Amino acid sequence: MDKATLFISHSSRDALVATAFSDFMTHIGISSSQIICSSAFGTHILTGAPLYSMLHQALSRDNVLFLMLLSDNYYSSAVCLNEMGAAWIKGLESLFFILPGFSFEKVKGVVKENEPIGISLAPINRMTTERLYDFKQSIENKFGIQIESRLWEREREIFYQKVRQYSDEICPPVYMDEAEGFCIDEYEHNGCRIVKKESTRVSADIDFSLTKSELCSIVFPTYIHNWTQFAKSKKCLCFSAASSSVTPVNAEIELALKRRKKYPIVITNRRNDYCIPLKEFSKNSSDFFAVQEICFLFYRNNIAADKNVIEIDICDIFLD
Repeated sequence: MDKATLFISHSSRDALVATAFSDFMTHIGISSSQIICSSAFGTHILTGAPLYSMLHQALSRDNVLFLMLLSDNYYSSAVCLNEMGAAWIKGLESLFFILPGFSFEKVKGVVKENEPIGISLAPINRMTTERLYDFKQSIENKFGIQIESRLWEREREIFYQKVRQYSDEICPPVYMDEAEGFCIDEYEHNGCRIVKKESTRVSADIDFSLTKSELCSIVFPTYIHNWTQFAKSKKCLCFSAASSSVTPVNAEIELALKRRKKYPIVITNRRNDYCIPLKEFSKNSSDFFAVQEICFLFYRNNIAADKNVIEIDICDIFLD
């Protein structure tokens, strides 16, 4: 039987993650001669080599693990889709990663139909680490190597850093530690007080007994300059939020567009994830060129039933 081969199928636009994963694998003991990754030095197809002939030869080996780095870029690439189809026809053992900016819901084609194992890097969390540990055991058996735990963990964290770098480039986060609380048209008293402020999390107390205003707002300045491109790319505004109130809180999200548009949400005492398509704010992508801030709006008549202070906790605002 041929030696095992790891084939990393990816878009050239996702080379940062592909190269990082190839490095991860070589550093934990897989020989570069057993890895095919067109973006990584020492594992790539040589310049001038007939591409499809080389791909056919590589995928025709007896013991191939076919790894797909799925993204919008992947599904836009004819070469990637040809590789996916060839792997399916040959019945290769398959695995896929979900890259930042993508999701399991977007998976389609023969990958969806055959449901191979998938690992999400969007976001990196405990489940990611657990699934990668399962993958570690699989490649130890497949490649006949033993990976020392500390080496695995060190190289895994280096890989995670590269994935986060990639994520920041394509799904830039909103830095939440610059958030401010305001009561609209009421400057003497403040019923919206920021009590905790971190780069990825903000908590604020909403207390209308301290203000005459009918509207309190948590405002996040944003320095993302390509909102127009995000709108064209059909991105979503994503975040998670929870309230201390036992009664659901009706609120609104507002983007400071050329034409301001509000989108209603309901925040409960159970943390929920929200993902609002930018088209809900405007179907005209040119309206997004002047976005300066994201506002969470709270109205007196929506939460006045609560006699106590309501804490609103918001986490992880990003574009996906």
